[in-house]
Amino acid sequence: MQSSLAILVLNYNGRDLLEKCLCSIVAAAASVPWGAAVVVVDNCSSDDSVAFVRSVFPSVEVVVSPRNDFLFSLNPIVAARTEDIVVILNNDIWVTPGFLQPLIRHFDEGDLFAATCGIRDWDGTAFTAESRPHICTVRPAGSWYEEIYEPAPDAPAEVQLASGGASAYRRDRFVNLGGFDPLYRPGYSEDLDLSIRAWRQGWRIIYDPT
Repeated sequence: MQSSLAILVLNYNGRDLLEKCLCSIVAAAASVPWGAAVVVVDNCSSDDSVAFVRSVFPSVEVVVSPRNDFLFSLNPIVAARTEDIVVILNNDIWVTPGFLQPLIRHFDEGDLFAATCGIRDWDGTAFTAESRPHICTVRPAGSWYEEIYEPAPDAPAEVQLASGGASAYRRDRFVNLGGFDPLYRPGYSEDLDLSIRAWRQGWRIIYDPT
């Protein structure tokens, strides 16, 4: 499936992180035969993140958000893109060269909403399933809910949660759902909420540890 792709990297005062991580993201984008746009979405950084990216990574588009609205700054950016699939990454992630292909292959499935990545420690030796969980069971807990995290599977599997900082989304469905709900500002559980709203539409989420 030759879907058009955009990789959105959310950044705030992360110049040092971008220096370490953006090379790998640009290389991964270049490995897609039909190309992928790389966009740094900057949340009004006070460091020299924007100047650094424009100087060192001229192929990377930089969009400066009108204000620092945490990851909710991504909602209008995703809505304004034209690509079929948007991959949302935090700025503290470096990626393996071929990480995109295992994700995007799942979008051949018509009912897919998102594909979420396996995340390892910085040295690549262990999955961070406990601190950055992908798999959860949601059950009522009074007027709220509990998230019961389970070990991540070692092969692609349908799951309940697309991690907001390391997932690919079918862009039109993300926009249709309104993106991350600002009710959760400044953050946490907004990606679970989005996932739940996708389930209610009958759309699926795949976790792919490769």
